[in-house]
Amino acid sequence: MTGYSRQALDALTRAVRAEHDFPGWLAGVLAGTAARLGSSDALIAGRPGSWEASLVDQLVKGTVGYADEFLPDPAAEDAQDDAGEDEASPPPADPDAGRLAAIRAVLARFDWETGDRQRALEEIERIVTSGGAR
Repeated sequence: MTGYSRQALDALTRAVRAEHDFPGWLAGVLAGTAARLGSSDALIAGRPGSWEASLVDQLVKGTVGYADEFLPDPAAEDAQDDAGEDEASPPPADPDAGRLAAIRAVLARFDWETGDRQRALEEIERIVTSGGAR
């Protein structure tokens, strides 16, 4: 393994150790990459239809929306990079990380095409007001 694959492996290993919510962090990184490329579909263009592409697509679309309606602004993503992240020290603990993870879990398992939206929204509201999932 050489080049960017080795760098990615090293970066992911550091992130797993430092990030409290590694799946959420990874989804955000992939969303930022999609923003730089102009769409979430650009991430899977090389192998559409593969099981790997399907899983990447599910993760990213769950973050940016199925029509990329929540795709981040690439300029804002780059501005965050310019602010400088200290990779040696972990980020400060987020007191709402548990709630956010629970909400992401609801969003990930909910079928927005055919599901009961009201039930999902009620579950999210319960998470927000009570501080945890059921």
